[in-house]
Amino acid sequence: MRYSNNENVNNVLKNGFDYNLQVWVENFIIQPCGHKKDFTCKCNGKKFVGQDIRKIKKMLLANKEFD
Repeated sequence: MRYSNNENVNNVLKNGFDYNLQVWVENFIIQPCGHKKDFTCKCNGKKFVGQDIRKIKKMLLANKEFD
């Protein structure tokens, strides 16, 4: 079992796991998913890898794709 040690700055996840998007974040940057490379997943970890979570959440909120 994982005990969360998420680090937030101004109510935004800086380091840890974002449970809404289901992605790992390091220094506000979304990390690659842990799925095998030959696995054709459509997870957010693969979709948003390398992007700043602050920008992604703003975009999703503007498009109403995120609650």
